[in-house]
Amino acid sequence: MKTLSWTSLVLFVLSLVTGVLVHVAGHVWSHQVWHNLSVVHIIFNVFFLGTYITHIVRHRKWYPLVVKKFDKISNVTLLLNITSLITILTGVALLLFADGQGTHLGLVHYIIGVTFGVFCIWHVFMRFKPFKKKRKN
Repeated sequence: MKTLSWTSLVLFVLSLVTGVLVHVAGHVWSHQVWHNLSVVHIIFNVFFLGTYITHIVRHRKWYPLVVKKFDKISNVTLLLNITSLITILTGVALLLFADGQGTHLGLVHYIIGVTFGVFCIWHVFMRFKPFKKKRKN
């Protein structure tokens, strides 16, 4: 379990860094650099998606609670799931339909991806023992 968590964390960082570099490359560097970074970003994200799906499957009991106890669900985790879904969908749409750099969908994917990154960092940060809230069972 811990290996999966560390693998997910490393792949998340690589995904976020390459995503930001793809965005920067679209403004600063050549099309070839943008293309190469995009390929690397896609490869990291295919593996990240695999670990992410495994993580969701391991926590599948949480999802029915969203409907039953909506007011007690962590807002960060809920927003993390929403932004991850939008990031994945826009990423797939870019992969299937976009023709090169500079698309509006690419910008939406970048903004939602960075937002997903913020929620992911917050989600991971709150899992470290010094920051956990004391919960009563």
